[in-house]
Amino acid sequence: MAAAQICIADTAVAILAGLAIFPIVFSFGLETAGGEGLVFVALPTAFGQMTGGYFVGSAFFILLFFAAFTTGIATLEPVVSWLEGRGLTRRKGAILAGFAAWLVGAAAALSFNDWESVYLLSFLPGWETRTIFGILDYSISNLLLPINGLLIALFVGWALPLSLIGADLARSKHLITLWRFFLRIIAPIAILAILILG
Repeated sequence: MAAAQICIADTAVAILAGLAIFPIVFSFGLETAGGEGLVFVALPTAFGQMTGGYFVGSAFFILLFFAAFTTGIATLEPVVSWLEGRGLTRRKGAILAGFAAWLVGAAAALSFNDWESVYLLSFLPGWETRTIFGILDYSISNLLLPINGLLIALFVGWALPLSLIGADLARSKHLITLWRFFLRIIAPIAILAILILG
């Protein structure tokens, strides 16, 4: 039940954010492409042209910072736990993981100014003009996330014993049969389609 509530709340917030952001962008006739172009180019331009845009823009970017910061903390937790398992203290693991994340983030941020002409993978066809940010963005969005989802679906669908599945799901035999079918067959096919076509 809690997982369903989180999914519904997350989807509702994403839809509301879209309903709030895109009318602003459309009203000023700006480019509506997604990603960093929308957040860091179109929206600041729109906020700069609207009445009270300084306050609305400041509030938007403060909230965006906190959303990214809390997501970053949650993302570092598995890395810190892994480092703890290798003998580091939690504090040292958090510092090491945080510093590594900061280095990667700094390199990505610099690809918008000082390192905008640095193309690390220019020797690969199709990657000639990808900056460090472009490499990270494409690799994570189009390769790592789908592959990770595919591996999770295969592991949970085929290798994980039913005894480890949550009690709520295990109560209904029909629900668990449907769930496993989607996880074993439908999800891998859909993810492979995303990898191939995306």
